[in-house]
Amino acid sequence: MPLGLFTAGDLLLLLRLITAHLIVDFLLQPNSCVQERLKRKWASRWLYLHALLAAAITYGLSCEWKALWLPPVILVSHLLLDGFKSQAQDTLGTFIADQIGHFAVIFLCWILLVDASFREVAGYLSSYKSNYFFWTVAAA
Repeated sequence: MPLGLFTAGDLLLLLRLITAHLIVDFLLQPNSCVQERLKRKWASRWLYLHALLAAAITYGLSCEWKALWLPPVILVSHLLLDGFKSQAQDTLGTFIADQIGHFAVIFLCWILLVDASFREVAGYLSSYKSNYFFWTVAAA
């Protein structure tokens, strides 16, 4: 079923990419590992394992087997974002900036995977700017 520019499959792919991120960053990252990363910074083994898990789970849930570029992009971006985050003060602002970075990478990867342009995506989102139901669901 086409939903404007994107198909239901395209939007489901975005949901799978977001789900992979949420699983890796919140379900598979115990506080002890976060504390170890904050203490040891770039020397933390957990930092590298966490980035590898992010890449593997994202690739697995995406089911985009021909997108061999996806795991390295997720691995490197997750490693850099979390590595730099471990250098900063552990504040809500740092957490929010880190999550914005992760979601920006996810969104960019999704645009490449569905072969859309930024102009097309902006136009699509603009068409929903006054749709309260859409934004309520998107925010949830």
